Amino acid sequence: MLFGSAILLLAVACTDSGNGGTNGGVFSSGAGRAAVLTKTLSIGPRTRGAEYQFDRILDLLAMPDGTVWVLSADLAIDGKNSRVRIFDSTGQFVRQVGAYGKGPGEYEKPYGMARLADGKVAVRDNGFPERILLYESDGTSHADMITDGRTQWPKLGNFRWIPGGSEAIRSDTFGVVWLPFDPSEIHTDSGYTYSSRYVRVRPGGQFIDVVDSAELPMIPESRVTWTKVQSTGGGSVLGFSIPYQPHGDFALSPGAQFAVGRTDKYQIDVMDMQLVQDPTEHAPPTTPRVIRVIKRSAPTVRVSQAEQDSILAQWKRDEKRLRLDSLVTFPAPAKIKPPIVHFDYSDDGQLLVWVAQPSTLIEGKWVESQVVDVFDQTGNFTGRLNLPPRFSLKRLKGNTMWGVSTDKGSEVPERITIRW
Repeated sequence: MLFGSAILLLAVACTDSGNGGTNGGVFSSGAGRAAVLTKTLSIGPRTRGAEYQFDRILDLLAMPDGTVWVLSADLAIDGKNSRVRIFDSTGQFVRQVGAYGKGPGEYEKPYGMARLADGKVAVRDNGFPERILLYESDGTSHADMITDGRTQWPKLGNFRWIPGGSEAIRSDTFGVVWLPFDPSEIHTDSGYTYSSRYVRVRPGGQFIDVVDSAELPMIPESRVTWTKVQSTGGGSVLGFSIPYQPHGDFALSPGAQFAVGRTDKYQIDVMDMQLVQDPTEHAPPTTPRVIRVIKRSAPTVRVSQAEQDSILAQWKRDEKRLRLDSLVTFPAPAKIKPPIVHFDYSDDGQLLVWVAQPSTLIEGKWVESQVVDVFDQTGNFTGRLNLPPRFSLKRLKGNTMWGVSTDKGSEVPERITIRW
């Protein structure tokens, strides 16, 4: 529910040495505009009732009528507490969508949602078999379709799905559903990167084709630090996460374009995949072309010595806890952060770029403030958002964003309005 009046969160002014605008398809950054963020809605946890309690929110989906769909799941293996719920524009519970099970309109492990071009909502279920459940905008069941590649699309071979909220299923403006699968790392003599593939299907389940994500730029091995772990007795090999390593990244837009780039430089190429919407088996492969390049100058963000010491101490604790003794070769922690953390597209095609910030020690953990650069659909820089503490952005459309805040261990869906 909405508690009291709207809450003014912050105002941010952006400055930059660029002039803005375009230059031969290359976009510089300009000064941008001031952003005022106002929290206009929080759903739970102060409201009593199980309908307003959330364990782990995987996805949020805002609808044109002002309602919001909330997909939540706990950490139970069987997923029986996974639920999809609808709330109205004031935060009041409307209904539960579907229920646990294998029947029509039921799900086992839902983990992503997308609004289709015809207004229906698709929910991706990671049960067995893998399914996509279609619901009307009011939450009533419409149809199910099986999308298990091992049975329906044997040409695809081994299906390894990518989990993760809105990234688990996408819908473009042509009415096509995109299902990502089979992520893999690629190592060559010149460096490393990773790629993903998408299955494109009609909402009715008709297979269209398989699309490789736009080729990601290689990261030279000299810029990447690897942790070497030896295996003993044929047992499993255990690695350690090394913070602030550069990597390739990509994002799929609602217009079926890919943004690709490296996190160690602030340059993002927007690719037109030139896809055929109704290809035949004999259709020639298309050649992606760069239609836009987005660049910004980025200041150097250093990793403090205190954080470096904390990273090393954590590695040593992990080594002792896992009884690896001297099997692990620990590198020196990074001294400088890559300028980009991650980028993605909003529901209406704005490009969102999370940029590196200095870390702050909060309750014993080093935390980066979430700062997001926003570019409009034509690539022009709009401005920069400083997201509230403990807020995870899930969706943005126009000047409204939805995300999840953490309040004393509980997750809370929140709506925030942006005024530039």
